[in-house]
Amino acid sequence: MPKKKSARAKSSSNQWVLIGAGAVLVVIAAAAAYVFLFSGDDSNKRPSAFAPTPVVIDSSEASVDVVDNKFKAPAIQVKAGTTVTWQFKGKVSHTVTSVPGTGPIQPTAASGTPTKEFKFDSGGRVTGEYTYTFETPGTYEYFCNIHHIMQGKVVVTA
Repeated sequence: MPKKKSARAKSSSNQWVLIGAGAVLVVIAAAAAYVFLFSGDDSNKRPSAFAPTPVVIDSSEASVDVVDNKFKAPAIQVKAGTTVTWQFKGKVSHTVTSVPGTGPIQPTAASGTPTKEFKFDSGGRVTGEYTYTFETPGTYEYFCNIHHIMQGKVVVTA
């Protein structure tokens, strides 16, 4: 006849089942958080329309902080010839990538290496800065190619 497990043995066995289930839930939650925070969509789809009122900057230089999954000045207005510097101050990688089909066509960027599809692209960065000089009037929309919800715009006037 098999021995009966004592109440203490049953309790210990149940405790390990609960610990195992809890560990599985923690791993699933961590994986979901990682996917949500750090994965990008490689399709390079154009972000949805973006229309905040631009902050007017009357200087030959402008700065936008990139931190906490947002551009701290999401829309700025500058004069032609202004150099805009994006300063990366976060803990995760972001990009400053122009939206295809916005702004006048320019063959080269002041910084970085533009591709056929993009006018400017900082590449993924966690810290440091990226600069681009806007020579031609127009509206330039940009976004983070890793976190597409991050969107910005530079309105360049004559």
